[in-house]
Amino acid sequence: MSPPREPPRGPETTLSGVVERILWLDEETHFTIAELAPEAGEKVIILGNMTGLQCGETVDVTGHWERHPSHGPQLRVRTFSSRLPSSVHGIRKYLGSGLIKGIGKTYADKIVAKFGVRTFDIISNQSGRLREVEGIGPGRAKSIKAAWEDQKALREVMVFLQTYGVTNALCIRIVKAYGQDAKKVLTSEPYRVCREVEGVGFKTADKIARNLGLPTAGPQRVDAGILHTLEELEGEGHSAFPDEGLLE
Repeated sequence: MSPPREPPRGPETTLSGVVERILWLDEETHFTIAELAPEAGEKVIILGNMTGLQCGETVDVTGHWERHPSHGPQLRVRTFSSRLPSSVHGIRKYLGSGLIKGIGKTYADKIVAKFGVRTFDIISNQSGRLREVEGIGPGRAKSIKAAWEDQKALREVMVFLQTYGVTNALCIRIVKAYGQDAKKVLTSEPYRVCREVEGVGFKTADKIARNLGLPTAGPQRVDAGILHTLEELEGEGHSAFPDEGLLE
């Protein structure tokens, strides 16, 4: 019997649009199936590992068209980047997704009706004005502001990690381990990840560090490299090893 063939791929395509719905999300791998409303044309289905994808976001996706036997054409995403929506529709969709604690669909509608395209600026820089919206008191306004800042920090971390060649799967593990401190850890002590994040070895940490521009002969890299070599030797059954051989 001949081996199964991969489904045929069309030419690589780039689309920009607003995420209308999340149809499926695997919480572990962040494999996502979503409905995208492109800037021009009809809605399409996109699928792939898209960490942190949210309803209402404006995204740029690049991938190949596939044809599902039941659901028709869909774009398998290879790379994607997201940015906050700028239209009233996108802002309402984003806030109404439940991503920001304290804002559901009802309050999203009220806030956007009051502030329109200035909504994100109001939440970021004039959050006290949220009390102008019916039903929002000082406590809710404060919690919305705090949740907004948490989400903003997480988005910045994810963008930072992906900029330096960190895969989606590894992004998830690093953010789970360090939260908002992930960027600080990677820029100051990148080799910590090979000691503290499950499934990350020296080679992966070294790739991240080198992408960040850390010196190849720096003390952090030397220390991490020695520990990595000792662990490999231990795995081979060594209980001791000559200094000369280790330095080689």
